[in-house]
Amino acid sequence: MESVRAPLEQWVQARQTIAKTRADWARDKETLAQSLALLERELSAVRDQTAKLDTNLTFVAEQRAAATADRDRYQAAVEVARTRVGELETQVKKLAAVFPPVLLTTVQPLLNRFPADPAATNVAIVPRVQALVTLLNEVDKFNAAVTTTEETRSTPDGRAIAVTVVYLGLGQAWFVNQAGDFAGTGVPGPSGWEWTVRNELAPQLASALKMYRNEIPAEFVALPVQIR
Repeated sequence: MESVRAPLEQWVQARQTIAKTRADWARDKETLAQSLALLERELSAVRDQTAKLDTNLTFVAEQRAAATADRDRYQAAVEVARTRVGELETQVKKLAAVFPPVLLTTVQPLLNRFPADPAATNVAIVPRVQALVTLLNEVDKFNAAVTTTEETRSTPDGRAIAVTVVYLGLGQAWFVNQAGDFAGTGVPGPSGWEWTVRNELAPQLASALKMYRNEIPAEFVALPVQIR
């Protein structure tokens, strides 16, 4: 019996160990299954976040590329505008030679804002365009209207006489003094207005001024016009 008891006890202990191991495994298996499910959910969440991040990075890259393209187009447009504005500023400066004093007084502050050298200036393009557009509007307004102003003209013998000048835009002008014995015409020339004495026009010009001022009824008055 003693020889049988020892192996039997070992067998019982082995069976108990096996049973305990199976019970422990069953319990650990459930825990591991739960842990695995949790890890799979976390992994899925990480994958989703990564996918969203990739999408966001792609969107940001696309937006950055679009912004860069817009910036390049804007810079190219600014360069074209800067060149064109410089050309217009130069042309307007030349045109200013034929601005009558009454118009030049109005636009001189704008002319002063033009850079001395349009090709080598640090002045921003926006204020330059604003000054140019404002000046051209003033010139266009003057050119589309009849303007009267007081100036002085020189007689053939060199005397300076106060006259009233009537400008028909920037294309034609006439002048007459208050006494009605000194009159003439004016046209723009390459370096300024060119004046010609035409005293025989004094009566017509005096009448035209009175009509302009509503001092007498309006009627047709023939005045010479020189077209260049």
